[in-house]
Amino acid sequence: MLPQEILKFSFESCNPCFRSGIKVEPQESYEISGRIIHKLKDWFVNTGLDGFNNPINWFLKNRVKNKKCFLLMGSVGQGDLEIFPIGSQIVVHQCGYTEELCFFVNDVKSKAAYSNNKGVIEITVKRIS
Repeated sequence: MLPQEILKFSFESCNPCFRSGIKVEPQESYEISGRIIHKLKDWFVNTGLDGFNNPINWFLKNRVKNKKCFLLMGSVGQGDLEIFPIGSQIVVHQCGYTEELCFFVNDVKSKAAYSNNKGVIEITVKRIS
């Protein structure tokens, strides 16, 4: 991505790691935001981009500990090396690694947990530097 370039794409909340196709480099900064396209739902709980406090999280742990269930998250790469919260805010993130920018909602790290997620999220990414 070139500086000041803006890209938009959408992904389904049941995707545990949406690969954006945007390769980022260390020290590059990006402005990232999300918007709900189709109503978000985790099993039977309606939610938003900021997620919710799940009462069973003491037992079933979310992928990112100490963050709300269904919180919109970003990651540099598909692993857990560099993860950052987005939620309903406009977030500026400076990358630390050369990898692909990925997105997901914070949920229990299992196929079963992600398979009951409903809804579509639009992501806007703008390279700042």
